[in-house]
Amino acid sequence: MLLGAVRLLTGGRSDAKAVLSGAAKANVDSVWLPSARVAEYLNAKEVSFDDEELFVSRSVQNDGKSRLLLSGRPVPTSYMSELAEELIEIHGQSDQLKLKNPELQRQMLDAFGGAPISEELKSYSVAYDKWNKLRKQLKDARENVGKREIELQYNRGLVERFDELDPQDNELDELTKEISKIRHLEDISEGLQETLSILLPEESESPSNLINQAVSTLLKLSKYDERLSEIADLIDSGLKSLEPGIQELEDYANEIDLDSLQRLRELEDRVTELKIFAKPFGGDLERAIEASLKAQEFLAAEDAGLDIEELEVRLEGLANELKETASSLTDARMAAGDEFSKAINGELAGLAMKGTELVVQFTSREPASHGADIVEFMVETKGSNRRPIAKAASGGELSRIMVALELVTAANSAPDTIIFDEIDSGVGGATAIEIGRRLAKLGKTHQIIVVSHLPQVAAWADAHFLIAKDEEEAQLRTSVTAVTDDSRVREIARMLSGLADSDTGLAHAEELLSMTTQVKPTL
Repeated sequence: MLLGAVRLLTGGRSDAKAVLSGAAKANVDSVWLPSARVAEYLNAKEVSFDDEELFVSRSVQNDGKSRLLLSGRPVPTSYMSELAEELIEIHGQSDQLKLKNPELQRQMLDAFGGAPISEELKSYSVAYDKWNKLRKQLKDARENVGKREIELQYNRGLVERFDELDPQDNELDELTKEISKIRHLEDISEGLQETLSILLPEESESPSNLINQAVSTLLKLSKYDERLSEIADLIDSGLKSLEPGIQELEDYANEIDLDSLQRLRELEDRVTELKIFAKPFGGDLERAIEASLKAQEFLAAEDAGLDIEELEVRLEGLANELKETASSLTDARMAAGDEFSKAINGELAGLAMKGTELVVQFTSREPASHGADIVEFMVETKGSNRRPIAKAASGGELSRIMVALELVTAANSAPDTIIFDEIDSGVGGATAIEIGRRLAKLGKTHQIIVVSHLPQVAAWADAHFLIAKDEEEAQLRTSVTAVTDDSRVREIARMLSGLADSDTGLAHAEELLSMTTQVKPTL
């Protein structure tokens, strides 16, 4: 119930099963007390919180839909998932998978190493990205030599033909019009001669002379009627407009060259060449011109590019740079690995595993995004060879190693609140007491919430809650009850022997609680 509520509050997936049968919805409310570091993070994200308290609520409807409120303001679950990384961390039994996965083991070591490894990893990542990008570029260049040559030849041919023709926008339309004109020059010439013979007759007076005579006659008669003068002016103005037209028509007729067949052949040949040039582009000359200009850009970029030999020289230089940063990263990890092993082995000694040591082993590998080494946790015991941690330890030993790892990594954890979910499974007795002691020590710097069935662990807690299910009612209910004073003694006794009121059990419980009360201030 506790973990389900926390996961809902921190952006986990909602589930209608969380709603009590017959109820409309389920609500989870929480109050967080942000540390100075978290408060700074919240301010940077412009998240408001009152009186140094952050309120987070989540409601889940019986159809599975949910609503998440941060300080009373709706926010997406993804937003809260990011914020949760700053607020809380959960360690559970499933984390034992870390013991079998070298990738996760490397991540644990890097987190433990902190800033020294982080800085080296940043430098390495920059070098790796540059090296890997150029490596892929070189690989593509080698694989596509033939394809590239075909592409180059095509673009060169297109540009050469473009340069030879020098086509212009709309040239085909203009040439078509000019060809049509030349092909009909003879018809045009005959029509013009016929028109001019009418306007400028050779044997009779021209229309303009006749009109002038008519205008002169009308002007003489206008002394009898002024209106005839106006009519004469209209006719005269028409004549003045006619004369420039007749002159331009004469000039046009004189310019006609009936021997333009050579020009016609040239134009038709030009149209043919342009059409052949544009044919691969659907006969669209503008598209052909556009493709040619792009081909020019392609060839210019190709000329400015690097050939394979130049790429190989550059790659060699980046490989040397990558090798240096990888070596520095490995050195930083090895230094952290020594400290990590010492911290883990100190915990193991206190967890009844003296003589068993964890060793961080490094194996070289081809450069990858995270470095050029494989990090693997190994176990050494007296009289046995070094073996991978997952193969060297029994179930109980694996649990204790997991506890040691969790305690050491949690001490370097950024979140102020850490939940341990039954990480003490498989251990008991004196070992369980030592686990509780270490959790209590961690509680000096973090808020620690522990889900446990071990009385030796529960006795170390500053606050003890009993979570119980009541199956006697019509509907199953889970209750959370704080146990203090005598009720806590009885609960510890029940956890020890199953008998909450046994004198022996009560005495053992009182002794256990008295011991933890005396020791905790010295941690």
